[in-house]
Amino acid sequence: MDQVPVTFIESVFRSFRKYDRKEVGKLPPLWRQVGEAWRWRSGRLSLTFSCGGLYYTLEGWPHIRTRTLSREVVSEMAKNISSVELRIRPNFLASPLIWEHIPRAEEHNVMQLLRTLNAPLYRLENLEWLPRMFPRDSDLLKRFNSLAVHDDLELLDQMISLRKLQFITISGNVPAQYDAKDLVDYFLSESCESLSAHFEDVGVVLQIINQWKEIDPQYLAPGKVLKGLHYSCKQLTHADMIPMYSIDRKLYKKIQRTVRSSCFIESLCRIEHPADPARRIYILFLKLEEFLFKQCCILLFE
Repeated sequence: MDQVPVTFIESVFRSFRKYDRKEVGKLPPLWRQVGEAWRWRSGRLSLTFSCGGLYYTLEGWPHIRTRTLSREVVSEMAKNISSVELRIRPNFLASPLIWEHIPRAEEHNVMQLLRTLNAPLYRLENLEWLPRMFPRDSDLLKRFNSLAVHDDLELLDQMISLRKLQFITISGNVPAQYDAKDLVDYFLSESCESLSAHFEDVGVVLQIINQWKEIDPQYLAPGKVLKGLHYSCKQLTHADMIPMYSIDRKLYKKIQRTVRSSCFIESLCRIEHPADPARRIYILFLKLEEFLFKQCCILLFE
């Protein structure tokens, strides 16, 4: 692995959504050296739209001395950018020690510059939507592969139609009357990796499981995670679950990466694909310590 060009190694690290020093430490010397150099020179851009205008802050990039978003600065950022995060908060109070303000007259030019960035993660956090400040038909929406909404399911449907999202978070309960067909189809597609949501209608989760069973195993996309669900084992009794009492090291590591340390694992089950028992859904039933041991469950697709 040490025989590959440094430029190739750098391109691999640029594609990382998250830099894991422990995992990088297992790589050959040259890869570790390039990885650490990339981490030191990398950074992320956070943007916030509010009633007061557009604010931004740069985290990382210690070698970039100025924090002004000029063409030269954006060009340097683009070499080692890990993520772009956009939040929409009408009543946001920006600390001048952290956030820089972009005058309205310059907003368009700055946003045009930011379109030249190519980060592995573009996250849109829509806490309170303001169409006046950020039109829904904006081309910039097409850049985002991560979306967090509270209850703006109209925006969610629009973003799903663009087929760019890899990570979806819905913090509010999804009402039973919501037509989740497109969301179910999209979650099971190759595009989506993670969905965090609680559906008031448990039938949506059963629909996901049953639809997964009907897909030809060779077309199943592994590694998906469905979380944020507040169901007990009894509520999923119709899912044909098989209780598990031991796990292998690979599954244990995946659970470690997925489940917070404040969660207590109550039980673990699996669902096998009817055409290939090696393809499975693992269902973890948990108790959340910080919410007085509230019941929840997570589905891991393999």
